[in-house]
Amino acid sequence: MATRATSTAEPRPRLSRERVLRAAIAHADAGGLEALTMRTLAEELEVAPMALYRHVANKDDLIDAMIDVVFGEIDLPPAGADWKTAMRRRAISVRDVLSRHRWAIGLMESRRNPGPANLRHHDAVIGRLRASGFDIEMALYGQKLPSFFSTNDYCLDYLARNSGFNEAFVTHGGNDAEARARHWAFQPVQKLAPPAVRNARWVQTPIDNFVLAALEKKNLKPAVAADRRTLIRRMTYALIGLPPTYEEVEAFVQDQRPDACARVVERLLASPHYGERWARYWLDVARFADTKGYLPGGEERRYAFSFTYRDYVVRAF
Repeated sequence: MATRATSTAEPRPRLSRERVLRAAIAHADAGGLEALTMRTLAEELEVAPMALYRHVANKDDLIDAMIDVVFGEIDLPPAGADWKTAMRRRAISVRDVLSRHRWAIGLMESRRNPGPANLRHHDAVIGRLRASGFDIEMALYGQKLPSFFSTNDYCLDYLARNSGFNEAFVTHGGNDAEARARHWAFQPVQKLAPPAVRNARWVQTPIDNFVLAALEKKNLKPAVAADRRTLIRRMTYALIGLPPTYEEVEAFVQDQRPDACARVVERLLASPHYGERWARYWLDVARFADTKGYLPGGEERRYAFSFTYRDYVVRAF
């Protein structure tokens, strides 16, 4: 009597959200996000494409979940760790995570190819890095993302010297109150004695002592004093972003009072142009806009009362 042959093949693991995400991450690590589609992922998992939609809504939802998984791999420092040690450990961990998953670096650069999905993923990655303890946009000012995270020495050197990675964050999971108490920004204001300098004749205010002491420590000399026409142009451009008028220049050249410079600075600080110049930076940080960009269907593009906030910021400065 014939017996029925039994299969020795192991049963396929049950499809789950975790299995879908791990397969998607491996696929993106190997070929990039461009090669990752719901169809190719289904073929790799040997399931029907519709089976994936029980675990992820669409590709954008899939990428969001991949970001959560990848940045969950960042190594958090132990509670109570020395903040500099924790800072270096976190920096190494971030670098290692991004070197394994380079498609995440591409998401951080996706603002070069704007679109709702790209910007959403960009903000998600940046948000996870900020939650890990440092402001990536500050850290990468003037740097290209791939070179920043592929260069160990530069990465650690930057984080060791700058406050983008601060104590209150690197002790995440530890005693934040203690970290804040040690952070320079939370120290009580103290009146320091100006350091002694060799070229005392150059000093005009106590602040000059600190500047000159740092220069003399490195055997450097201050720059030659600017003439009065150059000086008023520098002050005016710096504070209000506009050139001085002919009358203002001549008045300053003729003004021989010891506080002539201070008077010019006070006049410029009181100018509405000072508020107009420096409010621009605040409004940029707040992502201020008075229009909504392109909108189909004839919808009103302007924010009706946006100018009230803009004018408030100008007046505040």
